[in-house]
Amino acid sequence: MESLPSLFLRRSPLVR
Repeated sequence: MESLPSLFLRRSPLVR
């Protein structure tokens, strides 16, 4: 399982 920040950044709409 990936790190929490990693998933958040991936799911973040800002980081397209």
